[in-house]
Amino acid sequence: MEMPCKLDSGICRIAIAVVLLLSFVGMSFASSQTAPMPGSYIKAASAGYRHTCYLLSNGNSQCYGWNESGQSTPYLGGNAVALAAGYFDTCYVLSNGNSVCYGQNKYGEANNYNGGDAVAVSAGEKHTCYLLKNGNSFCNGNNKYGETSSYTGGNAIAVSAGYSHTCYLLKNGNSTCFGPNMFGEDKPYAGGDAIAVAAGDYATCYLLKTGNGVCLGRKDDDQAHAYYGGDATAFSMGGFHICYLLRNGSSICYGRNEYFQSTPYTGANAVSVAAGDLHTCYILKSGNSTCYGSDMLNQSTNYTLAAGFAQQAKPKPNITVPGNASTAVHTNASGNGTTKEANKEATLFGTSIMTVALAAVVALIILAVAAILLVMRKKGGKEAPKGQPEAGKTDEEPGQNP
Repeated sequence: MEMPCKLDSGICRIAIAVVLLLSFVGMSFASSQTAPMPGSYIKAASAGYRHTCYLLSNGNSQCYGWNESGQSTPYLGGNAVALAAGYFDTCYVLSNGNSVCYGQNKYGEANNYNGGDAVAVSAGEKHTCYLLKNGNSFCNGNNKYGETSSYTGGNAIAVSAGYSHTCYLLKNGNSTCFGPNMFGEDKPYAGGDAIAVAAGDYATCYLLKTGNGVCLGRKDDDQAHAYYGGDATAFSMGGFHICYLLRNGSSICYGRNEYFQSTPYTGANAVSVAAGDLHTCYILKSGNSTCYGSDMLNQSTNYTLAAGFAQQAKPKPNITVPGNASTAVHTNASGNGTTKEANKEATLFGTSIMTVALAAVVALIILAVAAILLVMRKKGGKEAPKGQPEAGKTDEEPGQNP
């Protein structure tokens, strides 16, 4: 069987090289589509006044929203274990029991804690409190109403800082609070069956072993709404709204809804919830997030695990309704992330890789075809047409007429 071309010929060498090169580029491009860069999933979330931060599985953080005071600065040390987003600040508890804070520090609320024994953190409007290993607490910031009073009972298992008060959940299922108690928000819970606490804007709610929720304090916007469905597994208080995460992975919310911050999540795959001032975010089983509410400063940007980049994908009503901005903050969730600017750069960079790869494949194909045609043309020009004698073998002498 005759070979279509000889291996030592120029056209065969070019053709083989082109095929191998295109195969390599094609496989590389295909693998980039089916096996994206591994990302870090969300471990916890915390929503503040106008920003949201996510604690990631790699010990870093990803934040979105207002960064006027540096509150959305990402933590990149790789050893964060908890986070709390406050009004204009964000604090991280590290694996060594210390903390790192970013943002406004007018009242000392963003002072780092260096005691080496912090296990949790919660941030209010102008204060931040740490839960310590020994069951006590340490607080920084404004103490106008006694909100930064340290708890020394040695049996606290959770802490939540509200607008101007702080509550501690105790081992016996009760609570103790410090603050102004203007609406009864600091009244201690004595039912003995509380498993979680959330402090908001002059209101405090407790999640009970029964899967219900009870609330104390300000209720003019229905933000301190009790829940009696018996299937709540977590909850979070925002400025003037509260959301309960249900056993089926969905949620139910009460309170203000002018920005759709109280829109219930019905995806049945949520594992955690974080309510901010005018927005609410859910961590999903996939390690991603979905948010509802005001997005005027990108605080409701969803975190997407795909390719390790955070993308702005918001499956929620694209409607903005004017409303009164409250001064309360969410303070009872921990969270994680990188800055919005970094995310945009990463997303653009990720897109450019795919675009360049595709363009490279097309360009190589065009060059390959052009090279083959050029070689064939040159070879064809050296060959005599069929049925005619080859050059140099005519019977005619040069210069003679027939």
